[in-house]
Amino acid sequence: MKNKKSFIKTFIAVIICAILAVFAISQYQIIIAKSKFADVKKLTEAITSLEEKSFIENGKYITNIEDLNLDKKENISCDIILVRCIGCSPSFTCHTLINNIEIEYTTYFLHDPYNGNITSKKAYCSTHSINQNNITNKICQQETGKTALQSSCSITSNDCSYAY
Repeated sequence: MKNKKSFIKTFIAVIICAILAVFAISQYQIIIAKSKFADVKKLTEAITSLEEKSFIENGKYITNIEDLNLDKKENISCDIILVRCIGCSPSFTCHTLINNIEIEYTTYFLHDPYNGNITSKKAYCSTHSINQNNITNKICQQETGKTALQSSCSITSNDCSYAY
């Protein structure tokens, strides 16, 4: 009888430990994902700063990412996307994979149509998943303070964008 009680107590303790481990692993994955996105955002902001400086000093943006001489992080890629719109700068974007889903942070400048000066900076967080419950959408929602209903999602391209 004593061995049976001891076994039951041990079994209950193991179950409690397993439940706690599941929550700990889940929280750990969220922390890692947020850290990856913070690196993406930091690198994009560094590009944006250098591009703004280039535009103010030289009147033009740098169009080749390699010319920026940035210290790149592993598993993060960045692009300068030439935008063909009146009053827009190129887009500066960096992205990475979190749980095999791409997440990116993009910035660009708006220009005064009369004098060409920078008037404002725009930014958005995008994820290549329309599943509102996955971690990449949750990160974008937390970052921007926007809900899933306030995002711009496209079923055809399977992505969601959240403007800041």
